[in-house]
Amino acid sequence: MNEFAVRLPAALFSIGQVVITAALAEAMLGATAGFLAALALALSPLFFSLARFATLDPALAFFLTAALAAFYAASRRDSFALPSARRWILASSAMLALGTLAKGPVALLLGVAIVFIWLASERRLAETRRMPIVLCALIYCVIVTPWFVLMELRNPGFLNFFFIHEHLQRYVSSNEHGWGLWFSFQ
Repeated sequence: MNEFAVRLPAALFSIGQVVITAALAEAMLGATAGFLAALALALSPLFFSLARFATLDPALAFFLTAALAAFYAASRRDSFALPSARRWILASSAMLALGTLAKGPVALLLGVAIVFIWLASERRLAETRRMPIVLCALIYCVIVTPWFVLMELRNPGFLNFFFIHEHLQRYVSSNEHGWGLWFSFQ
């Protein structure tokens, strides 16, 4: 193990996110927009810095970007009931599951919230009835459940620590960082 090996995953996920951003912006607005979006992301100081750290944030950002790009591809079809749209939605679910494995349930919460807000803003909420939501949930659970079960079996108390402590208690109490709920908004 060396410093290069430790930082390599963050760099690769960041490169992947730039590629997906370029493809998504090109699909939405054309080739020039795709190039400029990728350039803007790659040269953003915080993004560039995180791409060099040994952190899980680039993996989360990559999987969330991939999930939203897949959902956008599905939304471009005439109906969410079409097989091609369903495949993109299922791919989106798989990406959210991988994002959950990378950083926790924030991937699912952000992904679903963004899709819901977008569908509402586009006045397309009724179309959710045509989406394979049960199959999406099944794919998500098939991907994430084995990992969490294995972690709990190998480390009793992991689920409580991970879900309750790491994703709830530390944001509403002052035990770890001294400013409680305000930590979430800074």
